[in-house]
Amino acid sequence: MEKLVLLIFFSSFLIGENIEFNITFLGINSASVFISEKDTVINGKNAKSIIFETQTVAGVKTLFPVDNYYHTIINEKFNRILYFNKRTSQPWVKNNFSAKMKNGIIKYENSEIEIQSGYQNIFTLLQYLNHISINELIKSDYLIDREGMHYLASFELINSNDHYNEIQLFLHPINSIKNIPIVKNTDIFTWEVFKENSERILRINKKTGKLIYCEFSSGIVTMKANLIEN
Repeated sequence: MEKLVLLIFFSSFLIGENIEFNITFLGINSASVFISEKDTVINGKNAKSIIFETQTVAGVKTLFPVDNYYHTIINEKFNRILYFNKRTSQPWVKNNFSAKMKNGIIKYENSEIEIQSGYQNIFTLLQYLNHISINELIKSDYLIDREGMHYLASFELINSNDHYNEIQLFLHPINSIKNIPIVKNTDIFTWEVFKENSERILRINKKTGKLIYCEFSSGIVTMKANLIEN
């Protein structure tokens, strides 16, 4: 498996997309999120390598340092996760685990928890928005794996102007005996996005078709992400 992972990395094409979002939490400038998407090949099949990396800004780092890294490799249709690695660190919570493919089945390491075919995760879902039209996006539901927990995602167009389409993301828990969380406590980003009764607002630039803004809020707690334009 280690050789396979190295093959994945070395077979990634140099051409890809790299973007940065500025994060505010409770109205305070808190972090930068760097997102890269590259084409890669696994076992002769084309796939996408997607990395989300969070770095806390200097002023907040002394109070609540958050440094997160999420790497997903998914097929070109965005419906089959082929590899996942998460390394996150924040006060009182650290996560470090992977899910790897063996004999055609992808499981979280040191467990029997499988990521089933047809599922993606929140990171690939957000990137998928850059590859599909709004009209096509809102027609379908999407199966989401959140570290062993299962959700059904759907979108609704709630506003449109000359500059962007605004959509709302809904995440509905799927009750199943297969819902077994790989970790007891997750990172603050994952917690806020999947929190029950959280409101999730996204904006897609009409000209580029790219995600430019995210807002996740519940009560007085609000996390916003704005794309930094080059």
